[in-house]
Amino acid sequence: MAEPAALVGLIRAKAPQAIRVGLETGATSPWLFHEMKAAGLPVVMMDARHAHAALSMRPAKSDRSDAHGLAEMLRMGWSARWPPGASARSNGALCWGRGISW
Repeated sequence: MAEPAALVGLIRAKAPQAIRVGLETGATSPWLFHEMKAAGLPVVMMDARHAHAALSMRPAKSDRSDAHGLAEMLRMGWSARWPPGASARSNGALCWGRGISW
């Protein structure tokens, strides 16, 4: 399990001038999002299904390649953003269930 304080420390040490920090949706994403946002990081949630679809087109499949691909998606603004929260989760699930991009 990820520790928000450790992630915040790592991001501040390695990328102190980060413009956006991308998180894929998942079970712990809302918790991580709110903790990282409270720490002042410019965090953006990305729909994991959209990211997976985009990354599956890349020729090389590795963690490093996936991280680079996610960074490119954030840089270009090509990722579907998802605001975490109770109502956003239900709205997002409803939209995704109907095939609508959130």
